[in-house]
Amino acid sequence: MLKRVSLLLLLLFIFLINIYPQNTVELLFRILKFEKSLITRTKGKINIAVVYNNNLKSSAREALKISTQINKINDKKIRNYKVSHEIILIDKNIGDKIKDACVVYVCKGIDEEKILDVAKKNKILTVASDKSYFQNVGIVIRNNDEKNKYYINVQILKDEGVNIAKELLSISKIYK
Repeated sequence: MLKRVSLLLLLLFIFLINIYPQNTVELLFRILKFEKSLITRTKGKINIAVVYNNNLKSSAREALKISTQINKINDKKIRNYKVSHEIILIDKNIGDKIKDACVVYVCKGIDEEKILDVAKKNKILTVASDKSYFQNVGIVIRNNDEKNKYYINVQILKDEGVNIAKELLSISKIYK
């Protein structure tokens, strides 16, 4: 009996590993599938801008990692929209560079204030994975936390014109 229960638990664990996303980009794609306002915010395709700070090696590594994860996903469509991405160096012209993006992924070492103003004005979802951004971007993705994978700042999402489905909100930690 104990062997059967152990085997069942092992099979369940293997099954769950294959169902739930394993990397940040897969978690980001899941967010976009639950975003109600995506259709009104896209301009024919979903463009993800990965913004990094060249003066910080960890920021550049994170941008490369995210870009590589996006490239590895074979089916690059969300709700029949093609997904594209670009890696963008933060500078004084960042507003012009990200204004047509649907999502801005904020890497470590970025002064998010420059991005938030543009995101609010142009209705762009801001996403990060660094804990320091928990209260400063729309959604923080934590793919190594067991309890909460998404930390959502409702007010910033509202300012950005993003409407997330209740299903995602129910499994997230919410900031108001």
